[in-house]
Order: sequence, then C-alpha cells, then structure tokens
Amino acid sequence: LRAAYDAPAVRTSRWAALAELGVVGLLVPEDRGGLGLGLVDLVLLLEEAGRVALPEPLLETSALTAPLLAELGSTVPGGPSTSAAWLEGIAEGGIAAAVAETSEPSVPVPGAEGADLLVLVAPGDDGGPEIHVVEADRVAVTPVPSLDPTRRLGRPRWSPGTDTRAASGEVAASAIRRTADRAAVASAAQLLGLTDRMITMAADYARERHQFGKPIGSFQAVKHLLAGAQVALEFARPVAYAAAWALDEGEADRSRMASTAKAYASDAAT
Repeated sequence: LRAAYDAPAVRTSRWAALAELGVVGLLVPEDRGGLGLGLVDLVLLLEEAGRVALPEPLLETSALTAPLLAELGSTVPGGPSTSAAWLEGIAEGGIAAAVAETSEPSVPVPGAEGADLLVLVAPGDDGGPEIHVVEADRVAVTPVPSLDPTRRLGRPRWSPGTDTRAASGEVAASAIRRTADRAAVASAAQLLGLTDRMITMAADYARERHQFGKPIGSFQAVKHLLAGAQVALEFARPVAYAAAWALDEGEADRSRMASTAKAYASDAAT
C-alpha cells in the first residue's frame, strides 16, 4: 500500500493475478470469458479487497461495469462483437472501467482516472436518462486529488453523441437503478472487510499499549468500544449478503435491502 501511494496505477501485477484467478471476470458471462457467477459470489471477494484496502478498481470494473455491459448486450455501440470484446477484455484483465454520472460534473468519479472504458449516464433530449459506452480516449478526465492517492478519482468531460448511446428512456433508467443497487451492496461489502481489519488492528494495539502497568485492552471502557464495533460488524455482514442475494434473485424489495446494507456497513465502518 505504501508503494501504491507513491505510484498509483490501475493495472498492476495484483490486477493480473486477480484476472487469472477469475476474480475480475466473476460477473462476466461464461461465453465472454468470465465465470458467469452472481453478486453473492463477488461479495466475499469485495470484503477481502476492503480488508487489504486493495488499490485496484475491482468494484468499479467487476461489480458495476461488467454486469451493466452484459445487461445492455447487443445495444452497445458497435453491436454484439464490440460488447463481447469489451467483456472479454475485462475478464482477461486488459480493461479497467468505471461508471459515471455526467449530469453532476462536480462529483468526482472513482476509477475514472486511468480507466480504459467509461459507461456514462447523461440526460437525454426527452429529459430521461441515456447510457453511453465510450472508450477513454474520447473522454477528457480531469484527475481529482484524493485523501487516499490509491483511489483514482476523476471528473469526465464529454459531449454525448448517438454513436455512443447504448440505452435510453425506461430501459436506461431501469439499468441505472440496478447499477446503483449493485454499487450500494459492493460498497457495503468493501466496508465490511475494512471494518474487520480496523477492529483487528485496534484490538492488537489494545494488547500492546500499556497504561498504569496494564494493557489498555484490559480496561472496561476499551473492551466496550471494541465489542460495540464487533457487534455492528456482525449485524451488518448478513444484511449485505442478503442484499446481494436479493439482487441476484430479482426480489421485489432488493433496492431497499441494498440501501439498508450500505447504511449498516457505513455505520459499522464509522
């Protein structure tokens, strides 16, 4: 992580290893070089990514862009062959991607800086949303400094055109809602791993740090703080997994469950 702070990069030896293991292409259909699995299968891996503060854009590429491209299918610019090539590139580890909402340009987009492919949401002429799939060399991305240099934030600037439009109207709106739900659950999963690691680090410190001749972990107040954090984590974890299952199964209350998972995981991490 310290090395990644000094030289942040999108694709590294870690990214290549994750692609070879099938992690990057977990949600990519099997006929496009992926494993064709679901969000329930990816949640555990995202949790582990959060535990080690993985610098690579696993959430942005694998949890958001890959399933969205697979869902759009033949409607992406260039047709089925182009869609297949992009999905195969993600599964192989050759493409890092991000999803961006361009109607709010002031909001920095995780994974946009350094991405090879961008899926951009823009307002359409009829007032409804449109989804555009654009190669990165056609988008001007302004890097945005982050408190964590390994989080490659950027603001994309781009003019929509019909040659990049993949969906519009209610089709686009539905796909955007599903992507937002996946983003909430994937973020929750990373927060679970991060929370677990922080509790472990705090407990280790409480054993090592001495005050008044005793480890501070022996003091009741410190025990209660650690126990409270652990309880919050144990309550949040099943909520996140249930939300992932609800999204995979298309349950009617999946959006509410996704929001609940993100709320619980955020509170636990805080």
